[in-house]
Amino acid sequence: MIDVQTLPIATDLIPEALFIVVTGEGEPIQYINPPVYGYHELKLLFSGEHSGNPVLIDGGNIETGGVLLTANNRVTVLYFDPRVQKYYVGQPVVF
Repeated sequence: MIDVQTLPIATDLIPEALFIVVTGEGEPIQYINPPVYGYHELKLLFSGEHSGNPVLIDGGNIETGGVLLTANNRVTVLYFDPRVQKYYVGQPVVF
């Protein structure tokens, strides 16, 4: 497994690392293909302009708790629960 990966924003994200730099503008992420089995934490750093549009939304296997995330240059931690096959979004970390 690689340490850090850069991917363009897309509705379906297929990472191969646990730390992802997400670039560009586009539709919000609705589904993430888990890069590992079992419980894990996935960290997403959104770089670039998202024009106030959400970068993660409920749907697929992501549960935001109703929060629309527009985090630029912040790390957002997602917690994967293998029992229900969903990512739960934590509070973005400000640098």
